[in-house]
Amino acid sequence: MLTRILHVTTSMNPELGGVCQAIRTLIKGLEDLNVQNEVVCLDVPGVEFIKADHFPVHAIGPAAGPWAYNSALSPWLFTNVSRFNVIILHGLWLYPNYAIRKALLKYQKKRTSGSVQKYL
Repeated sequence: MLTRILHVTTSMNPELGGVCQAIRTLIKGLEDLNVQNEVVCLDVPGVEFIKADHFPVHAIGPAAGPWAYNSALSPWLFTNVSRFNVIILHGLWLYPNYAIRKALLKYQKKRTSGSVQKYL
């Protein structure tokens, strides 16, 4: 079975270093193990630094405020969560953490098995 991982972060801007570089390094190592990776981030769609990445990056628009709120994130996650075996959150204490939980709870309600609950 192919493993598909979604990385959730506020930005993939290399000027910020740190988290986005760690994600790129993780993805390189995971690809060596035949793991497929995608990233959803709160960058402006079409920004140049995203085009340089060799893996799918879904930039859904900029975040607002220090909590990194983006109203498009929960709906995007809900629509796409079923495509992934694993979701890795890069940035605890920010809105994306809450958005993941919100999307998974909504997804769980949609399913009758309740198997998603064990991951929450």
